[in-house]
Amino acid sequence: MAKKVALLVGVSDYACGLSSLPGAARDVEAMRRILLDEAMGGFDQAIPLINPDRQTMEQSIEKLFCDLDRNDLVLLFFSGHGIKDDSGNLYLATRITEKNTRGQLTKSTAVPANFIHDIMDSSRSRRQVVVLDCCFSGAFAEGMKAKDDGFVDVRKEFGGEGRAVLTSSTSTQYSFEQDGSDLSIYTHYLIEGIETGAADLNKDDWISVDELHEYAGNKVREIAPAMKPEIYVSKEGYNIHLSKAPACNPKARYRKEVEQFIERGQITEIGRTILENLRSSLNISLEEAAAIEARVLQPYRDYQNNLNRYEVALLSEARSSGYPLKEESRKALRLLQRSLQLKSEDVVTAEELIFQQITSKNVVFPYWKIFVCIGIVLSMLSLVGWFYWKLGKNGIKSYHPLLIVPELLTTEECLWLVNEYDRNNLEVRKAVGLTESETRTSCKKLNVRITEN
Repeated sequence: MAKKVALLVGVSDYACGLSSLPGAARDVEAMRRILLDEAMGGFDQAIPLINPDRQTMEQSIEKLFCDLDRNDLVLLFFSGHGIKDDSGNLYLATRITEKNTRGQLTKSTAVPANFIHDIMDSSRSRRQVVVLDCCFSGAFAEGMKAKDDGFVDVRKEFGGEGRAVLTSSTSTQYSFEQDGSDLSIYTHYLIEGIETGAADLNKDDWISVDELHEYAGNKVREIAPAMKPEIYVSKEGYNIHLSKAPACNPKARYRKEVEQFIERGQITEIGRTILENLRSSLNISLEEAAAIEARVLQPYRDYQNNLNRYEVALLSEARSSGYPLKEESRKALRLLQRSLQLKSEDVVTAEELIFQQITSKNVVFPYWKIFVCIGIVLSMLSLVGWFYWKLGKNGIKSYHPLLIVPELLTTEECLWLVNEYDRNNLEVRKAVGLTESETRTSCKKLNVRITEN
């Protein structure tokens, strides 16, 4: 009968030059629990190896791949720092791995990938799986710790007959351990896919290597787009069954269904109705269902929180530096996008919304000017009205044309008519008595002398 054996290596503590990774040891514990569970992994052995030195790690790997038959399944899992040398060769760091004062790897302290390749080639097993939860890039992000940098051709290093190699990121992306999380992002979704059965994509009650990769990869890309997990296989590597999908577990089934009805970080309305019926049929309480949904939705909410932080920073930069943004501002925002692990399309959408918000504020109609204009017009109308009212109480009713009520004229008005008004106007000439008129007669009676210059 074929055996299923695994070696799970987690390196959390490091020597000078490398940051500690507390999640690596927890990754091993979680993976071991899943693999040894009869209802899931069903492995005969899952040997944990925490913080080994180079010799211990190499001996354990060599022992893992020896004494196996062709149909035996062997799994090597590594969580820790991945480092490259100046030639681009990959090394898996051990607890004694260090870098010199120039930042170069001390090779005698790390396990070279070509050593593992040689061991795998010499093994009789043709069902070999390698899971590397380490990064080959040296970028860091806020709230996360990078596992190291490097460039490596995984297919070249670990390729071969009947093999599958799963990696948390390619050479140009990032692999992170998030602060406050028990497990690294990639391992978290490997565990989740097996434990909940959600990785059984074809519903055949088995979780194969390609299904597990597709499930975990999609999840990782949703919340950490820069990582882009990859899978490399030869021959029938895709078809290797790593685990059974757990059966008769109401909570696992409910969680699996929750995964199907998430859209844009929310459960759809149709999904909500279906899930409520399922919850009732599985006899799951409202509190238990809410807790399951919260765990499933948390990564989406974390991503949205990061996106909100980016939008706040973008708006602040646009207000302080002006829009369109300067090149210095754009460079800083690109770094922020990378550190928050945001998708480029989400960043573009955020910038469009901010642009609309800024431009709409800039074109807001100056309503205060309307009120000022209305005030001025009312003031002028009031002044004109007062003036006409004043004239109406005297002898002059209108200026265009000039209408005069002689019996109401005062001495001052006669003087005004003679001295101030347009004498070339015929109406005025008649009105003030330059030609004989009632007004002239009225002015004479008032002893107002009217003469023409």
